Amino acid sequence: MPISIEALFKIPVIYFVDLARDGKTLLYSSNTTGIPHLYTMETRPDSAPTQVTRGDDSVIFGFLSPSGEDIVYLQDKDGNELHHLFLTSKEGKETRQITNAAMRTWDAAWHPNGKEVARTYATKESCGIEIINTRTSENFILKTQTTPCSGVKYSHDGKWVAYTEYGGGKDPKNNQVTVVNRNDPADTVSYKFKDGSKETFPTWAPNDKKLAFFSDANGKTQVVIQDFQGEEHLFLSLGEGEEAYED
Repeated sequence: MPISIEALFKIPVIYFVDLARDGKTLLYSSNTTGIPHLYTMETRPDSAPTQVTRGDDSVIFGFLSPSGEDIVYLQDKDGNELHHLFLTSKEGKETRQITNAAMRTWDAAWHPNGKEVARTYATKESCGIEIINTRTSENFILKTQTTPCSGVKYSHDGKWVAYTEYGGGKDPKNNQVTVVNRNDPADTVSYKFKDGSKETFPTWAPNDKKLAFFSDANGKTQVVIQDFQGEEHLFLSLGEGEEAYED
């Protein structure tokens, strides 16, 4: 049955999805009301969504706390791309701003203890990672650099922060995976295989002894398993015509 262009554009779009660690709560953003906002729902067939954010300013990215009870989300004003972080419950109650400065924010991640978040940011002067206490709103800059960074991920023990760093090496198109000590930013480890290659989107093994990330060092994007603070790594093989997809 044909569908009109007008009807097609009225179909809601889902922009972003996050799942609680216990698998019981789903967070997503959608333009159901015409403006993108956050919704939660329980992961059972009869569950109905609960709208978490409202207003004229859109919200696309939100992140569930380790307990699944709280949400930190990014929001700018009138589309100016200068974001504050807000803390709310999974029902959208008792919302409050937890950042002091509005900065262009790429993403955020919860510490495993559920008491702080890290965000990657960019200003006219620098880029870096900011740590924010979700209870007191106290904050500090963990890492500052001239090139952008994104894809921030805490290790499971909370001692390390991994992220994608844009630049590094002689070729400006290079991306590399960098890991910084949460309590000592001078203690930093970087992984790049050659100038011009892109190593991106790190994630941690459950025991924090290895990292998995993407790399195109061999001419096409593959998943790499890297020993943390070690030299050994393994490029996972691909079938004919296959390539790993960064999403």
